[in-house]
Amino acid sequence: MINQDRLVRTFLELGLIDGIHGNERDIAQHIMKHLSALGVDSVMDDAGTTFGGNAGNVRARLNGSSTTAPILLCAHMDTIQSTKNLKHVRQNGMIASDGTTILGGDDRSGPSLLLEAILPPDTAMCLTARPRPDTTSLKRPRPSHLPQPYAAVQLMPRFHLKKESMRLK
Repeated sequence: MINQDRLVRTFLELGLIDGIHGNERDIAQHIMKHLSALGVDSVMDDAGTTFGGNAGNVRARLNGSSTTAPILLCAHMDTIQSTKNLKHVRQNGMIASDGTTILGGDDRSGPSLLLEAILPPDTAMCLTARPRPDTTSLKRPRPSHLPQPYAAVQLMPRFHLKKESMRLK
């Protein structure tokens, strides 16, 4: 069951970790530490070396007892601009930045949702490094690193965006 308070806390926590595209090591390591605390093993591949980044894709999986193919949930870890010195403002059910930085909703919301959903059995997750300036990062995780066969779902959280603020829908 989704705990909205915990989800918001995770989003706020992840938002404070700076990690623009190509420089996601800190956010990747934080996510891996979070997964470990939940008893979920994770690994980081070497995808960052293919584009000069300092981190790769983070993958985690909970094995279940089902005979069906697992579902792969995927989100990216970087933000389009720096969130260094980010100050969150919360009012009227909205989360915003104070206007001096971006909020980091793209993409600290995706990893926050994946960590909250925390992988029902027979689900795998992949948090990709550097989807910009192109959109080829989903191709970077090697198929041998992913559960076979699998169904992939690109996580695109639904938010109301207004002047660097968001409301969970």
